[in-house]
Amino acid sequence: MPVASAAGIACPPDRPAAGPARSGVLWRIRDRQTFDALRRSGTRARRGPVSVTYAPVGDAPVPRVAYAVGVRVGNAVTRNKIRRRLRAATASVVDLRPGAYLVSVAPAAATLSYEELKTQVARAMTRASTAGEGQP
Repeated sequence: MPVASAAGIACPPDRPAAGPARSGVLWRIRDRQTFDALRRSGTRARRGPVSVTYAPVGDAPVPRVAYAVGVRVGNAVTRNKIRRRLRAATASVVDLRPGAYLVSVAPAAATLSYEELKTQVARAMTRASTAGEGQP
């Protein structure tokens, strides 16, 4: 069922309306072409156990994010907990460029506090999306 956006435009619940850059508005990556572009030409950044790959693909007005939490991170309960924390952490990052992000973690991510994970995710996402612009 469509919901009304802040601009008064009806949009599906999983597709927010275009608007100014703000935190908390992220779409999911669902198509194979985007994953192929991330693998083929993505810019990678790593901060601690968090690795982010960015590719400026698609015409979405907001960032699209996918998460990779492998079996080595822990059992299903641990992996799902990390995935929930990653979703919350990526939603709190402000001023992300539109494009596709793949956020993956190493097993050490399971030992980080939420605040540490949030900091690492924000730094890695910002670095990956600005890597071609001469930013440190």
